[in-house]
Amino acid sequence: MQPKTIALILLIAAIGIIAIIALLTNNDFRYEKKIKTSYVDIKGSSYLPEIIEINAGERVVWANRDSLIHTVTFDTGSEQSSSNLGLNEEYGHIFNIQGTFDYHCENHPSMKGKIIVK
Repeated sequence: MQPKTIALILLIAAIGIIAIIALLTNNDFRYEKKIKTSYVDIKGSSYLPEIIEINAGERVVWANRDSLIHTVTFDTGSEQSSSNLGLNEEYGHIFNIQGTFDYHCENHPSMKGKIIVK
């Protein structure tokens, strides 16, 4: 056989092996898993809405729409808190376990919110 023929056979075999592996691993490369997301606006030194109910595995995104710097700081420390959020900055967190998660602003302790995860 000529070298070009051997190279063509090897290329076809490699493509076939890759196709078989892709089928056997049952991966769907076309779609990302969509995570349901709820939003909290930080406006007027308040979390709006103040209380959100979500299911485990869902995300909450806080968006600072206030000119002041705010944080999302969980009271118990069981969840990762945000750093300082300036105007139009966001912080997102996925809640994987059920429970009630109270939080506040480190810079303005009277600002309080609650996430209830079912």
